[in-house]
Amino acid sequence: MTVQTTLAVGLWLVPTVAFGAPGDHVRVGDVVITPSVTAGAEYRTNVYRDESTPVGAANVLLVPGISAVAEGEDHAFRAGGDWSLRKFFAVADGELGSQISSGQRIGNLDRFNEFSLSGSMDTFRRNVVGFRVADELALRNWTSDAEFADVPYTSQLRNSLGASLRTNPGPALEITPGVSWVFSRFTVPTKTRLDEPQGAFNLRNTFGPNLAVKWAFLPRTELVLNGTYEVNTWQNNVIASGADFVGTELALPDSHFFKLWSGMNGRFTEKVFLELLLGYGSGAYRANSVAGGSEQPSEAANNVQGLRRLLVKTQVRYDITPGSEKRNGTTVSAGYVRDFRDSFFTNYVGLNKVFVAYNGRLGAFSPSAAYEIRVEDYEGEIARNDIVNRVKADMSYWFQDYASASLGGWWQQRASIDDTVEYDDFNINLTATFKY
Repeated sequence: MTVQTTLAVGLWLVPTVAFGAPGDHVRVGDVVITPSVTAGAEYRTNVYRDESTPVGAANVLLVPGISAVAEGEDHAFRAGGDWSLRKFFAVADGELGSQISSGQRIGNLDRFNEFSLSGSMDTFRRNVVGFRVADELALRNWTSDAEFADVPYTSQLRNSLGASLRTNPGPALEITPGVSWVFSRFTVPTKTRLDEPQGAFNLRNTFGPNLAVKWAFLPRTELVLNGTYEVNTWQNNVIASGADFVGTELALPDSHFFKLWSGMNGRFTEKVFLELLLGYGSGAYRANSVAGGSEQPSEAANNVQGLRRLLVKTQVRYDITPGSEKRNGTTVSAGYVRDFRDSFFTNYVGLNKVFVAYNGRLGAFSPSAAYEIRVEDYEGEIARNDIVNRVKADMSYWFQDYASASLGGWWQQRASIDDTVEYDDFNINLTATFKY
């Protein structure tokens, strides 16, 4: 496209832009654009997640975001993203406070690189055959027990791309085969001295086919069958020690995962939503993929086996009061998940998760509370058993449907047979959100 053509298209589009009042969004033809921004402050009691010498820290937060939607009866296109900026302004002295200045601590903790971008399209929705594509790119940071590192964060850059072909052989039956590819880059801090930077730990590619089948045997309830086959391949199957939780070498074998779920979900009454899925899974690790390392532990061949192959996903939600297009109603929910997934520092982690949640609406106020407990079993060269507790509560006040302020907090605890990863961390936060 020439510069002249680009300018002509731009001039043609300008008159079509319609700026509504706050909360009405920005409209360009059939495209609805919603800018948003969240700003606030946070305080954590254990920013480095260290059980023996917790260090408190405070930061300000700014999260600008934008979404765009173009939707009709036949096609739907969505795109969006956000950018998270955290600037620390107070960090307490730690174990070696005399060796690390407050300015160094603050500079090491500041994070301005977290973001997410996503886009999707769902085409020919009224036809017997349609095409779906979705992609999501995100970078996330988690502080770790690395007080003396330049970058005390474990980070993951993840891109997830999926494409599927939707078919409707009958009015109540939908069969959707597809393929997916997920790229992940992991970086970890090194802690032996201050001048060692955060380093790339490894790269993982996950790819394979998937299938989703739905049969709507009732107007709002459906039977489902979901299956996935995934191949996990690492760039480096043997990692030299770069962090203190790793020995001289760490084996990360390639693997093949298969999971099959079946069950039902949907509304069984006007107020009750139920999801009940049972499944079977397997995970086979290729010990020969770590050939070449001086250390080839037998744990590299630890496969997913026994009762760990049993998969469960269930949730029940009760809608006390209905929601609206711009505001949620009042709901209570509870659920249980039993699953496993590939791990970036050992073979896999099997988890059992129980959760309960409340989301309310009392006039202009929206209280919410949630509790979750996870039992995590790590298998491979690094083997351990953890219990993670998390409690979260918030109270939001809506000045308008497009503007709110929220005061909240959470507590997270990790208990483990490995006491070096245990911690307790409390957070309190005050934020304001505005959507145009």
